[in-house]
Amino acid sequence: MFRAAALVMLQGSRSEAASTLAHGAVAVPWRSGAAVVQSLVPSLSYSKHKGQAGRIGVVGGSLEYTGAPYYAAASTLQLGADLSWVFAAHEAAIPIKSYSPELIVLPTYKSEMDEASVRSTLVATVEPWLDRLHGLVVGPGLGRRSSVMDGVSRLVEIAARERRMPVVVDADGLFLVAQRPELVTGCPNVMLTPNAPEFERLKRRVLKRVGERSGPDADAKDLVDVCRALGGVTVVKKGRVDLISDGRAILAVDEVRCV
Repeated sequence: MFRAAALVMLQGSRSEAASTLAHGAVAVPWRSGAAVVQSLVPSLSYSKHKGQAGRIGVVGGSLEYTGAPYYAAASTLQLGADLSWVFAAHEAAIPIKSYSPELIVLPTYKSEMDEASVRSTLVATVEPWLDRLHGLVVGPGLGRRSSVMDGVSRLVEIAARERRMPVVVDADGLFLVAQRPELVTGCPNVMLTPNAPEFERLKRRVLKRVGERSGPDADAKDLVDVCRALGGVTVVKKGRVDLISDGRAILAVDEVRCV
């Protein structure tokens, strides 16, 4: 389902609103794809028990940043997930706990630890919980400390490659992927969510292209090329009009309220 199931379905759509780009990708506006995407949200039912509609983990939060992991985790609950964990630096855990009683917040490393201890503690704290999770979000408020990046790299390998879990990479996690795109290449269960500068950084690293495209479809074509170069990873390019692609189809979200 996570492999942009809506995009796969939309690719075969005969909607008159759909258009085909020069290299074959199908672009479908949100008004044509909304129902398909909404169908992926778990429905409420008295027959379900707690946790059955989604258990999501967020790896993020640092001495400097506490807001982003909170919003990421809280958003999963608003979308319909039952339980949401935040795995944060020790200094960020208490502030995030104070924001909401709905989140399960677990401290990982302490900032005063040496680099090797930060990496090992981060992996050792988060990995045992992966068996309980349906999906993992990596990056909000993470910071760019090298040992944290090393630990998160290992967690992405475990979650995305070894366990084939759905993994969403955002914020500082995207900085990591731009440095090490091989972490996610060939993983259709991974979704990247860059804004414009983050996408440009990723594009330069992945495509190694000199010069910029021009024309009305330039952004869409670049997006498709990046997705294909990454082997089918889904990318949500955020902007005034959000563009979502897995390299085969494009969904354009041009409405303020999208779900």
